[in-house]
Amino acid sequence: MRAVLALVLKRNELGMLLGNISMLVGARERTLPPGVRLECHGPFAVPAGARALVRLLPEVDLSIVHHVIMYGNAAESPPMPYAAGSPTCNGHILYAWARTGQLESGVVGLDFRDTGMVGDAYPVGVESPTEQVSLQIHYQQTKERTVVDNSGVRLWFSPEPPRRPLHVTLMMSTRLLIPPRVEMAKP
Repeated sequence: MRAVLALVLKRNELGMLLGNISMLVGARERTLPPGVRLECHGPFAVPAGARALVRLLPEVDLSIVHHVIMYGNAAESPPMPYAAGSPTCNGHILYAWARTGQLESGVVGLDFRDTGMVGDAYPVGVESPTEQVSLQIHYQQTKERTVVDNSGVRLWFSPEPPRRPLHVTLMMSTRLLIPPRVEMAKP
């Protein structure tokens, strides 16, 4: 398995330099035999000079990827890649995407710049809780033959720190039981 990290400066439609850094994280040229599996890819270092994660866009093969979860964590020196085929990533959840609920026009991502919440972003880089990211991909490869996957998530960073830092809070209960096919009482 080979993971590739691409860094490029992006320009908007008018050709003006935005100062944003784009990075694609995930599996590149990953050969997948038939079957269901979880795999962790990374960790990938946040680009030098990045201070805010402002946009995320999945670039996935909808025919074989069920969902992805992106994790962030503090940097190790040097970053230690996960073992080939490792199912778990370490860190805190930054983003999750699932195949269900996508628009016919394409996959749905997050762009904090288009929400009217200018300045909202995930803090990243030096002195933040996210100096590197990892991507867990849940594959449902049901084809009878081996396929090659290039799925991942494209990330856009800003060199400016966020005015309003964001974080994900995960809440869950392991004691909540909802039995199948039980009709709820009406109020």
